[in-house]
Amino acid sequence: MKPTPSPTGPDVDETTIHITSTTDFALLAPRTNELTIGNSENEAVAFCHPGSTGVCTQTFPEGFVTAAAMETADDGSYIQITGCIDNTQWTSNIQPGDEGGQNDVRYPQGAKCEFGGYAASFIQLLEPALGRFCIRCCKTEGDQEHCNSHNDRNGCETAIPGTYSFPENGVDCA
Repeated sequence: MKPTPSPTGPDVDETTIHITSTTDFALLAPRTNELTIGNSENEAVAFCHPGSTGVCTQTFPEGFVTAAAMETADDGSYIQITGCIDNTQWTSNIQPGDEGGQNDVRYPQGAKCEFGGYAASFIQLLEPALGRFCIRCCKTEGDQEHCNSHNDRNGCETAIPGTYSFPENGVDCA
């Protein structure tokens, strides 16, 4: 298995994400809709859920996340949030037809997840065209088993298995 990438640059609040709950988390996204997610990975910034207590200076719109599930590993090695988005609710930053892209500790520079205090172990995918997102933050640096970014081109369901169907909410992005 290829090694998890090493961080690039010092940690900065502008690119710090976190997961505390399904209504208190941050994700990385383009500053504007001029670039696709894949083309903006060097310039992505953190946006918090509207009810978040995180360090973000920006929030994504209410209604952008339509359903989410949080999960932690039994051994505490990672925390993740998976779910569905309404790609029409944030057109100032997201192109609705964008097939998506991936962020990790390499891009944008200084990106990190607060979970565990390590910058070297997280992976995030945002897939507007499919209406879904996923983030996993790992506790230990260089976690090859849980935060390996080498399946990112296969999408959220492969890279970060989790809940993408919420029949109780009438939402499904699986």
